[in-house]
Amino acid sequence: GLINVTTDAGTGGKMAFQTKRNGDTALDALVIDDNQNIGIGTSTINRQLVLKDDTLACLQLANATTGVATNDGVQIQLASSTGYIGNYDGDLVFFTTSSGTERMRILSAGNVGINQTSPGSFFANASQLVIGDGSTSRGMTIYSSSGGDSQIFFADGTTGDEQYRGILRYEQSTDSM
Repeated sequence: GLINVTTDAGTGGKMAFQTKRNGDTALDALVIDDNQNIGIGTSTINRQLVLKDDTLACLQLANATTGVATNDGVQIQLASSTGYIGNYDGDLVFFTTSSGTERMRILSAGNVGINQTSPGSFFANASQLVIGDGSTSRGMTIYSSSGGDSQIFFADGTTGDEQYRGILRYEQSTDSM
């Protein structure tokens, strides 16, 4: 590998760590610009940290428990134009406030809890989405236009009328269920 330190005319400089493949032209593997922004896989840096790969840009967070194999740890990925956030080794937890209060959890089995840390503990036929922690009144709001409908659909398939075998509908224009 090579370490290349350059100075841009009048604007400061950058430090580039370069690699070569079989004697080819040196490629910027890691670049630190004069604003302390870092580019990995690119020398075009518009944010504090930019990861670029032509196929799959991936940030992997791992520790001694998760390991560092391809399917380990927490990963943030960009493949083509689709972004992914995932945890290969367990639940994914979202929190807010400086105290780190948990607000949403996605279990590795796919159950989702909003203000609920253990959505998989509820009745199996109704635990895919659990809202609330039982400490006070909780609810869910479906917000639509005054001329629209608010709806919950019950499906047993993905084609034809299988998509809407049962419907709970509130019609805003007539104020009726």
